[in-house]
Amino acid sequence: MNSNVLILGGTGFVGHHLVSHLSSRSFTVYSLARNPEAFSSEGKSINIEGNISNTTLLRRLIKHCPVIVHAASDSVPGDTVNVPLCEAHNNFLPTISLIEGLHAFEQRHLIFISSGGAIYGNPPSNPVAENTSCHPLSYHGACKASLELFLYTLTHQTNNRVTILRPSNLYGPGQRNKRNFGLIRVLLSNVLTNSEITIWGDGSTEKDYLHVDDLISACEKVIRHSCQKRYVAYNVGSGKGYSINTICDIIEEITEKKLKKTYEPSRLVDPNQIVLNTDKI
Repeated sequence: MNSNVLILGGTGFVGHHLVSHLSSRSFTVYSLARNPEAFSSEGKSINIEGNISNTTLLRRLIKHCPVIVHAASDSVPGDTVNVPLCEAHNNFLPTISLIEGLHAFEQRHLIFISSGGAIYGNPPSNPVAENTSCHPLSYHGACKASLELFLYTLTHQTNNRVTILRPSNLYGPGQRNKRNFGLIRVLLSNVLTNSEITIWGDGSTEKDYLHVDDLISACEKVIRHSCQKRYVAYNVGSGKGYSINTICDIIEEITEKKLKKTYEPSRLVDPNQIVLNTDKI
């Protein structure tokens, strides 16, 4: 078995953890990212500066790597409100370039990190299974859902396989403190610095939260024990829902500090409730 794995977005939140984990598990890891300063200093991976729009570079790397994990993403649901062209330019079109490049290869296994928290929208019932129709509320979610369809078509037109992983809302060490992303990370940062936190809606929105290590374990599982189906999608989550207010209460209890909360009208991009059914994986 060729143990070479190519990680696209190797310095991002998911990519960094994946590179570190697989490098310690006898895999030879190629890490592709745009920011060379963020590459791991552990020296266990082969680091390449570049982006997935560079088809010449990608083909050279894919030639040596039977497994590709696409963990690169340049947006979160709140980033591209009213600007779908930004989502298309930054995420959709680069992945289309990757798909086109894969037409030159056979027997490649692409693992695509989608979004269980964004693609389903407001499902008719919870927990939501993988065969539920996708009705995304954000252009970020629409991009992920659209790319899943393109990847399905790739498996129909080529002799390559695709595994879709749909993680719920991620948290864990190394998550960047971005205003519109990573509720648990933002809350912890704000409570420790005594900063104000904006909560969209009344705090009753219920979501499924997943530690990044659990997603990394799922990635390793599908790499080592891949399904023989050409195309398969898996939800990856805790299977439990927690409201924003409940998460706030937990953090206040653990830190013994009070959050400075400001409630603003809910956003159109946020589902009311999303909990993933993870029986399949």
